[in-house]
Amino acid sequence: MSLVTISSKRNTEVQRDTDPAIIKNHFKDGLVLREGTEVALVSLTINKLDLFEIIAGENDVFIWRIGNRQSFEQHTVTIAEGNYNGSTLATELALKANASTLLGNFKGTWTCTFDQTAQNGEGAFTMNYDQNETPAAPNAQTYTAYDGGTPSITNNGTALVQVNGAVGNPAVDDFATGDNPLIITGNKGIFPNDGDFECIIRPQEGYTEIDQREALRASGGLVDETIYSGGTPTNRLGTFTPTTGTPATNGWSLVFTYENGDDPTYWVYLGDGEWGVDETYDGTLTATRANSDDFYFWNPTRGVWADELNGGRGAEVVNTGSFYIKNGGVPFAVVQGNIGMGKTISGYVRNYLYKGRTNYPGDANADILKTSPDGFDITVTCEDTEAEDGVFFSLGRMVQNAGIEFPNPGWRSASSLVTDFEDLDPTSDFSSLPPVAGVTPANWASYNYPDDHIKIRVAISKVLQVQIYLSHDTSGNGTFIEEQFVRRTGDSNGFNTTIKEKFFPLRPVMAVGRGNQYFASRYFLQGKFDSTEIVNPNFEVANANTVLHKGESVELEDESDTVTTSPAAAVPANAMTVSALYKFGEIYASDTGGNPPEGGLAAEDLTPSGSINPVLGFNRLYNFGSGQTSNGVVSTNSPITNIAEPTLSLELPDFNIKGANGNTGDSMRVIAVVPKEELHTNEKTGTLHYYPSFPIMIDLNLPQEQIFYDLNAILRLPDGRVANDLINPTEITLLFKEGEESKQRRMMKEQALMISSVMGNRQSAMIGGIGSGNPLI
Repeated sequence: MSLVTISSKRNTEVQRDTDPAIIKNHFKDGLVLREGTEVALVSLTINKLDLFEIIAGENDVFIWRIGNRQSFEQHTVTIAEGNYNGSTLATELALKANASTLLGNFKGTWTCTFDQTAQNGEGAFTMNYDQNETPAAPNAQTYTAYDGGTPSITNNGTALVQVNGAVGNPAVDDFATGDNPLIITGNKGIFPNDGDFECIIRPQEGYTEIDQREALRASGGLVDETIYSGGTPTNRLGTFTPTTGTPATNGWSLVFTYENGDDPTYWVYLGDGEWGVDETYDGTLTATRANSDDFYFWNPTRGVWADELNGGRGAEVVNTGSFYIKNGGVPFAVVQGNIGMGKTISGYVRNYLYKGRTNYPGDANADILKTSPDGFDITVTCEDTEAEDGVFFSLGRMVQNAGIEFPNPGWRSASSLVTDFEDLDPTSDFSSLPPVAGVTPANWASYNYPDDHIKIRVAISKVLQVQIYLSHDTSGNGTFIEEQFVRRTGDSNGFNTTIKEKFFPLRPVMAVGRGNQYFASRYFLQGKFDSTEIVNPNFEVANANTVLHKGESVELEDESDTVTTSPAAAVPANAMTVSALYKFGEIYASDTGGNPPEGGLAAEDLTPSGSINPVLGFNRLYNFGSGQTSNGVVSTNSPITNIAEPTLSLELPDFNIKGANGNTGDSMRVIAVVPKEELHTNEKTGTLHYYPSFPIMIDLNLPQEQIFYDLNAILRLPDGRVANDLINPTEITLLFKEGEESKQRRMMKEQALMISSVMGNRQSAMIGGIGSGNPLI
């Protein structure tokens, strides 16, 4: 007979607490149990919590909003039906509140705790949110081609995006004009409080018309024209010189004069290494593609100008077409350099549009457009001047038509470029812009076109404010200078915010030129983004335990929330101090009266109502004004529990015990069923003791003597689930002893063995005595 105690608390062998309903103990010397050993429960001590019952449609909803009614949303959060203890319900509340959060500066900061000792043992919940720090440096982002293109993207926080246009159609994919750009998006939103998206535009490499013209003219004299006919080459020598007279007036830039006196040909540069040639009209027609008879392409690999039949810019097609090379077969050399900045549109787009093509396939109203100002929410455009001697900047914004929701036709208003911010020359026009934060932008004094890299930085501050910064480096050295804060929303300058919380996450987006036929266009993309991709449940998934209640779709000035002057140590220095609304219970028209936080509700906020306040002990309504970085609430009423009194089944899974659960129909290795209350005291919570008056011995069905070094026990509810309303410690005392029947069998077997042994000894003695006393022979 052995008494064995097991506990969910740590001991010298198990250096940690275990689950109070799943107990694991180790015995360094082992427990020796004989065949036929039986076990019985001697005592059980548990520490039981009250259970909170959440019933769907009855007490499962609360509503929250952080921020003002005009720009921020009410989030309706639904708690899953079921029974919870204080700790698990608090965990569920925080989990669902965080799941319903769209703003990265609040995402994941909701906390909820339960203290059973508060309110004289009645217990209390405490719920609050915090604010996340703005990333200290650019963090990782994943960029993709919205149109399904395949740009080369290297992503390590700072991404080098290379977009190669060489495979495109040169008549359509034009770097300089930005026709048919590639849209690139980021999957994580811009961090809503001092986050940003930086697009660094690198000059496009290529071969300028001037450099090609100079190579042709400075060829050292004669140029060899080779024309194949039937696989046989015909060669003519000549020279390239600038045009004069009528051809020059008509736009032809070079004339090729043959040494043998044949009629000259006139050349015009069409762009991207392509030249049009007039072989018929002696330059009397306007220099256009339509008036060109043949076309030649600069081939840097071969050092020739070749027509399409001869391979053009690519590999040579032998014995076909025609090409030009220096006399004697010497290749030309054209200087490779920066040819301009092309056209780039950078900004951000609301989540609705980012997901629009997926959720509304084929609907142009749900598509990101490649145009400014209504292609993205905010568009900052940088493009070469027409003379290709500098750059212009323009700023645009998309405005939604009041009363028309995305993606209904006409939801985009007649968007426009921001007043006084169209085709601005950074070297002369910035100084004419209105002051921003009390400082008038200055002109770039040291900008060198087209060699300096340009940075467009779009920042989001306090969720609602958009800030635009423009800067450049020195010939690509990566040190950006002369950064100008050129515009922000909320300054009564025609650039008011259109941001609403329901638009988040705001995804970085850009429309970029596809490079030229020789070199990819290259951009560095970086920024301060949300740590993970945030899902907007109101738009993207059907069952996310939250619903957004949309406000008006109108253009808004910024909310006048300010940074707290003396933030606590754990609060970010740039933390927002916004208003907050919690509705845990029924809301009445009379709640428009009185004073916050339990009154003064706007009429528009009377619906919807919550229902979970009796369970949590919270007030029905909390209506906090602006001024705090967080707005916590604590139970002031006693949380209401629904105490269930099912039994507990004690299971020993290490043994081959035969039992069954009629509730579930499952087999189980149960040795006792005990009430979840203390019958002699009527206590239903706290520390409860159970001592069976007549312990029932249960056969362990051991086939032979065994040593057990580990002993496990599980406490289950009638439905088979592990008990979820217990806290440590759980103490169990078990009696192990050999069963009477087994003991009798063992004793009879031992007695039989003894008799057999005695009889064997007698037989041996008799055999050993044979012949004893006989005379010797």
